Amino acid sequence: MNRRLIYVMGPSGAGKDSVLDWLRANLPPEMQVHWAQRTITRPASAGGEAHEASDAEGFEHLRSQGAFALAWQANGLHYGIRHTELARLQQGHWVLVNGSRGHLPQALQSHPGLQVVHITADPATLAQRLSQRQRETPEEIQQRVARASAFVVPKGAIEILNNGSLAEAGSALLREIESRDAREKGQVSQTASTTQFRMSDEALLASGIGSDTIGLNDPADLIDDLKKALKRKNLNPMQIRAYQQTDEAAVVALWQSCDLTRPWNDPYKDIARKLQVRPDLFLVGEVQGQVMATAMFGYEGHRGWVNYLAVAPDHQRQGHAKTLMHKGEALLLASGCPKLSLLVRAGNTSVVTFYQAMGYQEDVVVCLGKRLIPDP
Repeated sequence: MNRRLIYVMGPSGAGKDSVLDWLRANLPPEMQVHWAQRTITRPASAGGEAHEASDAEGFEHLRSQGAFALAWQANGLHYGIRHTELARLQQGHWVLVNGSRGHLPQALQSHPGLQVVHITADPATLAQRLSQRQRETPEEIQQRVARASAFVVPKGAIEILNNGSLAEAGSALLREIESRDAREKGQVSQTASTTQFRMSDEALLASGIGSDTIGLNDPADLIDDLKKALKRKNLNPMQIRAYQQTDEAAVVALWQSCDLTRPWNDPYKDIARKLQVRPDLFLVGEVQGQVMATAMFGYEGHRGWVNYLAVAPDHQRQGHAKTLMHKGEALLLASGCPKLSLLVRAGNTSVVTFYQAMGYQEDVVVCLGKRLIPDP
């Protein structure tokens, strides 16, 4: 039943409420979605959502009486979702809760199986939006962005990146909900002449797998082929951490597989030198304990740099490089770094396109270099 409970959360500056407003206005009429009203310790005249107003004493009384299915505190206010707001789940409706990242562990424990939606934006966009609303100091903004980037999204969550227009982010969320609604309604068919099974295109696309990827003969083959397809798609989330000494061989092998090494740059010496200067900015990505991505960031007080951004060939085109860049940007921003620069070898147009899509622009400069320590 909790599979139809949608728990939406996101950091300040992500535009979560705006995306939800767009979604509410654009939901198809046939979609049975109930928007759970929140009980909040603020006056009804405060504006914003149509919440149930309460004072602190009244809220605590409701909590003590067991009125809330979910309750949390954030930004000096108390929030609650009454049990009655979740009653629509029993009727097969979707119920959408505007929740809190801090309360997520308790929500998952009390309502196992709920669908988590994380609405966020890249670090630069978050910082810009927070600055525009003029509520926090630059230091507070840096701290908020750093916390947002450090947040680990649980496995199976829907993540919506709200960097562009509301229509783009809202449409992405709507597609995810529609896809899950199709699966919940049992989009599985069986022909009379054979025991052929077909998973709906919506369900397959939600996993990033086309219906032409799997065999469609009998149920056993379907399950086996789907598992293989999921494995090829590699839906396991990447974990990001700082480089460790035991990673050396795997990291160098990764760089070699991505054609990043050159005879005049000894990768082992590059690693040793980096460990002497801000080793916390040397990031490693791993899936199921295996190193499959790296990014070496630096900051000398004027601007940041990134080198050795690499993702193993069989893990590419899954958003890992972008995730590593966002993590590094957040770490540099938390250090007060005003700009991140990078170098791309001439003619590497695909890499240039990747960075341009992330908001990087070409600087009209001449790059000069002088080797101080030769690497034989």
